Amino acid sequence: MRRKPILAIFFLALILSGCARSLEKGWEKADEGKTAAAIKDFSQALTDSNETYRRLAAEELIKIGTPAIPVLEEALLRKSSYYDIYYNESRREAAWALGEIGSAKAVPSLLTALRTAREVYKEKDLIAKINNLKSRARLAKMVKAVMNLSNKKEDQPTIAKAMKKYVEKIEESLRESFKDKDGFYREQELVSAINRIKLLQLPGEAGKKVKKEALKIVENRLRAKRYSPPSYLIASIEALGKIGDSRADGPLLEAFEESYLRPEVALALANIGDRKTFPFLEKAWEKEKEDSLKMSLEAALYLMGDESKGELLIKRLGDKKLRMEAVKLLGKIRDKKGVEPLIKTLNDKSPELRLETVKALHRIGGKEAEEALLGALNDNNPQVKKEAILTVVNSEKSVDALQKIVADEKEKLIIRLAAASRLGEWNKENNLPLAIKVAKEKTFSKEERMMAINALANTEANREILREIYQDTGENFLIRFQARKALRRGDKR
Repeated sequence: MRRKPILAIFFLALILSGCARSLEKGWEKADEGKTAAAIKDFSQALTDSNETYRRLAAEELIKIGTPAIPVLEEALLRKSSYYDIYYNESRREAAWALGEIGSAKAVPSLLTALRTAREVYKEKDLIAKINNLKSRARLAKMVKAVMNLSNKKEDQPTIAKAMKKYVEKIEESLRESFKDKDGFYREQELVSAINRIKLLQLPGEAGKKVKKEALKIVENRLRAKRYSPPSYLIASIEALGKIGDSRADGPLLEAFEESYLRPEVALALANIGDRKTFPFLEKAWEKEKEDSLKMSLEAALYLMGDESKGELLIKRLGDKKLRMEAVKLLGKIRDKKGVEPLIKTLNDKSPELRLETVKALHRIGGKEAEEALLGALNDNNPQVKKEAILTVVNSEKSVDALQKIVADEKEKLIIRLAAASRLGEWNKENNLPLAIKVAKEKTFSKEERMMAINALANTEANREILREIYQDTGENFLIRFQARKALRRGDKR
């Protein structure tokens, strides 16, 4: 009986090692100047089931640039089974890479992907709607059965208490499930049915049977949530925006009809910057009632020259429900007027909001933003502090602050290593003994070791340590990759 999991682990390890080898071979050939052969190896890794390997392969293909476009287009449009068309995440990486390369040559393929993904989503969504109707019909039957039972003069013990607990569990699940912008599922219909059940005394075994059936129905109902659109659909829209070719205007305007795509489509149209689409987006903003969609349109219109929309986004920072999205959008549009109000959100109680604010300030840039990021180095949340370390700019003040963090033995190790890594990138003093120890010893976490390795590219002696790590075939693949990356960074100095 134990052979199956052992075999599964064996074959999984075999697949992962094969993918790692494809990446490694690609690196070797790229170093030798054999670009075509390297592209072939990286394209194999791009289709792997492991997300990290896919992203690494995509990054390498981006570095190669235009010559890699044909294999990325092939990955994006590869014909396969119905299931693969919807779930194959390599398509998302391919679309992202094409957008990062930024060549207009990729526009026809991205438009084909946009059309295909929309068709797939519509079909999947139709299936979800049908399942939803079936679930409603079964729920109606169940409620009727409960009503009938309640009219019988049978033994009615404390099952009402158990049913109340069960109903509370259902309600908690339903509250999470009914967060659908388009209102595909009507909360009131199910909650009303459950409230009717709450009032009933369910008798004996018959009551238990109905309870079991009700749970089954609700579980099926919750599984019938609306499908998310294919990830490569969103990635294709974003890539078209990055490339900025007006040939995408028409297909994007068609896609705008579907509300779940409007935020990405609006920003893509704004990035393309064709003034012919401005009246369309302005009219859409006037009609839109959904706050989150309206905000995306405000960001798009700002990018197209309407500065008043940036002021509206800044005002939305005062709305607790909308401020997280407002912070993200202000970062995307890089509105300098948003810096001062964003700095105030660095004092918010929510670490998640502070984290997004650090990212937004980094994207906007400028002296005020840089000073604020220096202040965020003192944040009491490790994630916020680490993000500030990795985004702060190279200056006398920031070097001094990071060196103090590295030297502080009371500070968390990952924070000290993040600071050492940042200093290493700038070729500054960064407590090398600590970084060397963590990089060499396999008892430390993968993240800690990768941070330490990144700090060691600034001297030839340290580079020898990096070479040892990279050449160790028994070492973790991602650790070896980080060592190679650090070595390449040192070569450029």
